[in-house]
Amino acid sequence: MKVRTRVAPSPTGDPHVGTAYMALFSYCHARKHGGEFILRIEDTDLERSDAQYETNIYDGLEWLGLTVDEGPNEGGDYGSYRQSERIKAGVYDDMAKKLLDSGHAYYCFLTPEDIEKEKASAIKKGIPYVHSRRSSDMSEEELNDALASGKPYAIRFKMMSDREITFKDLVRGDISFDCSLLSDFVLVKSDGTPSYNFAVVVDDAAMAITHVIRGEDHISNMPRQLAIYEALSLQAPQFGHLPMIL
Repeated sequence: MKVRTRVAPSPTGDPHVGTAYMALFSYCHARKHGGEFILRIEDTDLERSDAQYETNIYDGLEWLGLTVDEGPNEGGDYGSYRQSERIKAGVYDDMAKKLLDSGHAYYCFLTPEDIEKEKASAIKKGIPYVHSRRSSDMSEEELNDALASGKPYAIRFKMMSDREITFKDLVRGDISFDCSLLSDFVLVKSDGTPSYNFAVVVDDAAMAITHVIRGEDHISNMPRQLAIYEALSLQAPQFGHLPMIL
């Protein structure tokens, strides 16, 4: 198995030291094992993304001496390497449909106001907020009527609630999560763009990433991402979460 690592910054601002930190470890791990280092631009936030920021990311990596093997400028066999281009190609729509068809996801027609009411109710009861899944109980006729009427919706992942998810972190060892405390989460937003947790899984799998090295702030994303890998029958990469720079 060829080692493939990546750095996946968002071009919504200038690159910062955290990007360089994770890129350095990812680059060194790939080079140590004769592997490849990939740059993916995560520009799903189309309003805030800017071409100049992408240029600055490249300039920063070049200044650090980190040579990119595959990326938006270099090309490669696993493109496109910009998420905006992958959105236009329908990559995430296809995967979302697979999850809908398999029953792992559902159309959610709850408004932001509905969600806030549910959260307020949970706070009042002194319990963790878990999404009600009200939209998942719609009949096929009700669902088709709602879709035909153009009612706004998001696509949510149906999080399993009767198990633990455990993974072996390359830095921290075994880490477990109680899924009963985790709410159903958005895969595709109401504007049609994929959420971070959904897009990163689809892209890492499609690009054959073997090792993801990132900051410890992403540990909380692990149960959601691993659940998506499992639901899509995809092989998850190995993960290593490094301490944040303070």
